[in-house]
Amino acid sequence: MRFGVLLAFVAAAAYTGVMRRTSAGRAEGVTLAIVNARIWTGDPSRPWAEAVAIAANRISAVGTTTEIRALVKNAEVVDAMGRLVVPGFIDTHVHFVDGGLSTVAM
Repeated sequence: MRFGVLLAFVAAAAYTGVMRRTSAGRAEGVTLAIVNARIWTGDPSRPWAEAVAIAANRISAVGTTTEIRALVKNAEVVDAMGRLVVPGFIDTHVHFVDGGLSTVAM
């Protein structure tokens, strides 16, 4: 399902809290907007948002659905219908002994 792919994308992107705007007040290069969501940002000063704009595989703006819709012009807009969107939890660590043994031919 496409929504699963969106969650994976959001998982790979880092929340920057930075809006890049053109002189017309629109976010530059936004190709995707997720609106009507419950988005956990991971930012303690602003832990929740309801919409996100994505440009160049990065989150370029986070805010209300109204704010994000006003920023995007020709981007694909996905209505999350109130679903939760969270960053992915990617665990890349390895235990020394198990990792080492998995590289040795037995």
